[in-house]
Order: sequence, then structure tokens, then C-alpha cells
Amino acid sequence: MSVASAVRTLDSVCDEAIESRAPVVIERDGYPDVVVVRADEWRSLQETAYLMSSPANARRLLSALEMSHRNEGDSCSVDELRRELDLASNS
Repeated sequence: MSVASAVRTLDSVCDEAIESRAPVVIERDGYPDVVVVRADEWRSLQETAYLMSSPANARRLLSALEMSHRNEGDSCSVDELRRELDLASNS
């Protein structure tokens, strides 16, 4: 989508990003492209980048993910984990 089109239809560009949960790329002639993305998706991407920025933490997370895919380790519901850690519910 061109920047001129995005400016004319900004409200619908925002709606598209919200409804599709996919980034909307806006191409700028002679300038770098930009992306419109839902704020919660952006926060999720930022959190993932932060968690993966430490090589040691990235290894731990990827190892846990691999274990999960092999059905290894203990499993529990979020509510069970909250009770185990004595955390209040988010509801």
C-alpha cells in the first residue's frame, strides 16, 4: 500500500491491522517502508525480542519448547501454576 493511499484510508488501514492481526506494510517512495500493527501484537513482539536478547535465556526457552514438543516434563494448567506459585488470578 502506498503512503498516499494509507493517508486517505488511515481508519481502514487501522481496522485491517486490528481485524487481521497481521502487519500492514506502507510503502514510501524513496524512503524505508513502515508497518502498522496492533498495539498488543507490538508489545508481544517486543517482549519476545527482550526474552530472546540474552543468549542464555534464549537457549533455556528453546530447550523448554523442544521438551514440550517431545511431551517431556511436567504439565499443568495456568490456574494450577498460579496456585503453586501463590499468585493471584488475573480475572
